[in-house]
Amino acid sequence: MARKSKIDIPAVVIRNGILCFIILLFVMWVWKSASNFLHTAPIFRIEKVTADADVKFLEARLSGKLRGKNIFSVDLKRLHREIRAIFPQVYDLSVERRFPDSIHINAKRRDPLAQVLADDASYLVIDDEGVIIAFAQKPVEKYPSIIHAHIGKQKIALGTRLATQEIKSAITVIKAYENNNTLSKYPLSDIDVDNLTKIGFKIGPFLEIILDNEDISSKLDMLVSLIQQKRLDFREIKYIDLRFKEPVVGKK
Repeated sequence: MARKSKIDIPAVVIRNGILCFIILLFVMWVWKSASNFLHTAPIFRIEKVTADADVKFLEARLSGKLRGKNIFSVDLKRLHREIRAIFPQVYDLSVERRFPDSIHINAKRRDPLAQVLADDASYLVIDDEGVIIAFAQKPVEKYPSIIHAHIGKQKIALGTRLATQEIKSAITVIKAYENNNTLSKYPLSDIDVDNLTKIGFKIGPFLEIILDNEDISSKLDMLVSLIQQKRLDFREIKYIDLRFKEPVVGKK
């Protein structure tokens, strides 16, 4: 039987192999040492949490949770999800590390615009995009109420958007009303959007205004002109219907 030939490995190959192994061990040691330094060095302990001017309230809310932690140990994606879940009024949100010792929150705040009367008689506080930012068991007096919004089986949860045409029309009415310098001085309430060809809302406690879903801003300008020209006494008027070429004034 023929003898197996002996494989001779050149010394240079062995030497290079040992050298590579030593370099690998050194790199691993450097990596571990660097990682240990980054996760334990006092310089990387979070000292402050900062936030954009629009969401300054987040600084106090998050400082207690994050202060003293290592900046590299904070899971930014998880923190982002937690902020979104707890603070639905926040949007355009991003969280970033600012080395060596701070976390910064970039975000904007949704401001309440109105409240929607839900089927269970609770109230959903929404912003100007129809996003739910709070729940209330009783009406909040400073926000106009939207009734007959036809929410139906739409998901009701903080942070979700109510996208019915009724909600959109009500928001258009509210924004146009608030942007009108003359009308915005009077309290607006009870925007009834059950029928978009006959949208009704109240100015003050008694006067009802009726309009449709077309060219709302112009119709409100017509109302302003009517008030200024005829100097109407709201106490004597039951309603003003703006759906026609000439406003219809209904007396009590």
